[in-house]
Amino acid sequence: MPPPTPATTFTPPVGIKLGDGYQTLMVWADSTGTQVPVSFWIITVKPVGLDGGDPVDTTTMWNIEWHTKHPRFLANQTDATGTAAYDPQFYNNIIASFNKNGTITVRFPDGSTVAFYGYLQKFDPGELKEGEMPTAAITFIATNTDPVDGTEQAPVYVPPA
Repeated sequence: MPPPTPATTFTPPVGIKLGDGYQTLMVWADSTGTQVPVSFWIITVKPVGLDGGDPVDTTTMWNIEWHTKHPRFLANQTDATGTAAYDPQFYNNIIASFNKNGTITVRFPDGSTVAFYGYLQKFDPGELKEGEMPTAAITFIATNTDPVDGTEQAPVYVPPA
């Protein structure tokens, strides 16, 4: 096979990029699809990303000049994180739903959504100070596993209406 050929034509990306991160929201539902009754007033959101994993090293003693690699077959999702204001009276709801696989949905400013199976891994309140709104760091882990039947499930993206 010949060496790679550089591209000579560059075309602009298709679609419409988001112009502002406002108003991105996150909703958490249990395995029955019922929204978890926890009041998180979302301040910041980092949606799940995609991660191909570390490359597989395919270098052998027959290589002459370069290490060689191969992409992994399976993909992974990164954590969804955010900062939220919260109501302390919902601690019992958080405890009851903590580490339970369900559906997390992120709605982007354009109205599109990405939903994935996952669980709340961390609810980490910040320091409480006079003159500052109390907030907590939240982390959702993507499990890619249907909590009802245990099947592998990819995230689902729905474009804006």
